Amino acid sequence: MKFENEYFNENYANYNKQNPKRKIKSYLKEILRYKKSGKLLDMGCAYGVFIEYAKKYFDTYGTD
Repeated sequence: MKFENEYFNENYANYNKQNPKRKIKSYLKEILRYKKSGKLLDMGCAYGVFIEYAKKYFDTYGTD
C-alpha cells in the first residue's frame, strides 16, 4: 500500500488542476464522434475521473 500512496502523491498531486472537467469532457466528445457505445479501456486512468464520465456511454475499464 505504501508504494501506491507514494506513487499517486508524486505523480498526481496536481491532477485536478492539470485535468479540469472541460479537458476530460473534450476527450469524451472526440471519442463519441467515432463510437457511441461499446467497451472502453482507459490505460493510465489515475483516479478514474474520465471513466466516470465515459460510463454513461460505454462499458468502462481502467488501469494505471
